[in-house]
Amino acid sequence: MSGAGMASDGTSLYLLDANGTFDPTLNAQGFLANGDYGNAFLRLSTSPRLAVADYFATFDTIGQSPQDADLGSGGALVLPDLADASGAIRHLALGAGKDSIIYVVNRDAMGRFNASANLIWQEVDGQLPGGVFGMPAYYDNLVYCGAVGDNVKAFPLSAARLATPPPSHSPGAFPYPGATPSISASGATNGMVWAAENGATGGLHAFDAGDLGRELYDSTRSGARDAFGAGNKFIAPMIAHSHVYVGGTNGVAVFGLLRRIRRIVVTASCCRITASVGRSGTRVLTADPWRGVVNQRPPVRDCVRCAKVRTGTPVLSIIFLRDARDTGLADRPRDRSQLNTQRELIMTRCATGRT
Repeated sequence: MSGAGMASDGTSLYLLDANGTFDPTLNAQGFLANGDYGNAFLRLSTSPRLAVADYFATFDTIGQSPQDADLGSGGALVLPDLADASGAIRHLALGAGKDSIIYVVNRDAMGRFNASANLIWQEVDGQLPGGVFGMPAYYDNLVYCGAVGDNVKAFPLSAARLATPPPSHSPGAFPYPGATPSISASGATNGMVWAAENGATGGLHAFDAGDLGRELYDSTRSGARDAFGAGNKFIAPMIAHSHVYVGGTNGVAVFGLLRRIRRIVVTASCCRITASVGRSGTRVLTADPWRGVVNQRPPVRDCVRCAKVRTGTPVLSIIFLRDARDTGLADRPRDRSQLNTQRELIMTRCATGRT
């Protein structure tokens, strides 16, 4: 399953297994008489022991295995309960493999094997140009898939079915083996889709979960600062404790906000600027706007250059990069685009200063 684990609905386990022996001899219940479930979508019961409780196999599964075109390259995704067009609640799972077809099955009756047709809840063909070597992800009624050589795509769910074509996709495509998307969010808000890129130079990308066309972060655009060497196959970014962990060829890269940032609009005279910083109250910073250097100073009311105090007129706009030792400016970024920050202090030319 290309690094994907088995999925669970709390009662059963779900997986896609690889090519192998599939004996189509069925018993009266439609199960395989000899228990050979190669290249199938399986539901396993866990009590009193692991056993096949239900399954789905494509009508052409026997021909797929010799061609190495198995389902087992992908992972299974269990969806939350969904209402269909009649209002009935459906319990669904889905997966895709090397044949580039998304199979959506009813977990209560997966479809089993029929040599003439796939008797499943939904089959989505023609939307993925390459095979799938990973598992899809789900967030906020969207299913995200990243096939080989394809963009990461977001498929909306409507009446318990995947809607096509996907209205949103990442700006760039992902080379072999595609991408296994991961989700971070603050509950139902601030959803982000993370995807690792394989290659001689590995990459980590983040997209707005509601609009994959809006890329929020790309490690390959940050120069040497965020480089972590060669990528690797079958990598799903892992998010924990405000960090993103990505496996590479030679180690694990850990991504996080280098520094928390806060936009500050200040009023100033030529040399000394006074900034109101959130709940921290008024702080006094000393700046030379032409060299871009800011240091904290004790409160000073007079300008050392012009000996006058000019207040009330914003003349300098800066991005203050919070240092871990400066607890007085603690705040979280309000805009996810601020994830990709620069190390340097960014400031505009003083409107009242020299040229």
